[in-house]
Amino acid sequence: MAYMAKNINRLLICTTLSMALLTSCDKKSGDGRNSLTDGNRLITLTVDESYWVSITPPSFTDIADTAALKWESASPDIVSIDSLSTIVSFERKPDAALGVDPIKWDTIGITVTTSAKITAKREGETTVSVSHSTDKWEGKNWIINVRPGSSGGLTEDDGVVLNGVTWATRNVNTPGFFVANPEDYGFYYQWNSHTGWSVTSAKNGWDESWNGDDTISWIKINDPCPKGWRIPTYQELDTLAKIDSRWETRKNTVDNREVNVSGRVFEDGSNTLFLPAAGYLSREGTYYEDHLGGFYWGGEVYSDGVTYRYPYCFSFGSSEMKVGDNFHFVGFSCRCVKE
Repeated sequence: MAYMAKNINRLLICTTLSMALLTSCDKKSGDGRNSLTDGNRLITLTVDESYWVSITPPSFTDIADTAALKWESASPDIVSIDSLSTIVSFERKPDAALGVDPIKWDTIGITVTTSAKITAKREGETTVSVSHSTDKWEGKNWIINVRPGSSGGLTEDDGVVLNGVTWATRNVNTPGFFVANPEDYGFYYQWNSHTGWSVTSAKNGWDESWNGDDTISWIKINDPCPKGWRIPTYQELDTLAKIDSRWETRKNTVDNREVNVSGRVFEDGSNTLFLPAAGYLSREGTYYEDHLGGFYWGGEVYSDGVTYRYPYCFSFGSSEMKVGDNFHFVGFSCRCVKE
């Protein structure tokens, strides 16, 4: 059995799709927050998902009175707003001992960031706005679209049988739910973690040093698959990789617009299974490889019996497929099999 070369000084990607895939993982991720100029941005959430939005007003004096800030939701029954925070940062700190009042101090080098936590409550679309009650600067809006379904997905799936294994026809969305459509990407999970992240959501709780709780299998309590389903074993991934497949591009609707979704179609007689090339989240939570590659977790770890213990995963591109292994801390898609 052949395994990938092990080099713990770089991210081990489950396939040899491209060198860019290997080297891109040093980039730093954003924190999911928006500057003042990013107003009117469309943000898609699922029920119970939260997202932080932030702004940096034009000047410190315009926002010195934080009580004058006003965050509002046009439809409080669709999204709620809480966990407001205002952070003031200085390139150099004013010296109070010299009698310098920070509010009146030279404002060059002072940055104020105000943030709000938006939580989706039910399906629908609304706007969230922030403004300064003294009209010192123009307010900004964010358009929030909340996907249908409990927690944005389904708990049931008919499944499809390939070489004796029943595979779910959809990726995992939030824990315990499938996405609505086979072409939907769903959420990304670190190995043996019950916490999922979307591409757009802030990576609150993301752990760059996550080691999977140092276990040799994805434990049941952490399995994000809906009831009656589980993360596949190495053998099940290996069996899938040997089934006839082809690269295919399909149409899907995301945020009320039509998009192309690439992936692989696996065929066993008249039964077919589509896995979207949903990309992955790097160690820092940065998103990579949209439309170019799919990366899916297995439920066990490979070990050399001495020092090397990393979880199995299945990856593919337009011309290659591979069952390999990877670091626990990257975020991959999950596709379940029937228990």
